[in-house]
Amino acid sequence: EYLDLLHLYATSALNLALKDKESVAVNKKYLAIAEKHFKLLTTTDKKIAALQPLAEIYALQGMPEKAADTLFNLAEIDSARKGDVLFQAALQQVKFDAEKALNTFSQICYIRCKSKQLAAYNKLLLLFELGKYADILLIKDTLLDAIHTDKKAEAHLLVGKSLYYLGE
Repeated sequence: EYLDLLHLYATSALNLALKDKESVAVNKKYLAIAEKHFKLLTTTDKKIAALQPLAEIYALQGMPEKAADTLFNLAEIDSARKGDVLFQAALQQVKFDAEKALNTFSQICYIRCKSKQLAAYNKLLLLFELGKYADILLIKDTLLDAIHTDKKAEAHLLVGKSLYYLGE
């Protein structure tokens, strides 16, 4: 019961920080309170419930690497949401290491999850942004099959541009 109250207190502090966008000082204060209590909860049986908001706090504090590490930790212990949590981690990784994000998006493509189609699209987009046009052409069929219908046109455009940039 104490841990439930602690979780509610930490969640309330996080919600207050998210609600008050005007005052940076108040925002930081509530984020610090929430971080402290969610960290404490990660050492209890409430770990799974605490890691997601803790990662969000790190992201809000401008620490994408710490947010990604926290999400990887969560993905290891929450197999039911592994792919979707890894997707969130990859979105954080893009901010500090595109190659790591690319590897994570690739990993998600082999996991049955809601984020699989979007991960395939993001992988294609990231490959294109990194100028890895030959890599796109090597795996284009697999990626295009995995990408959701509403992103197919954009995906085909990126494949076409890759062919153009490679002079093919």
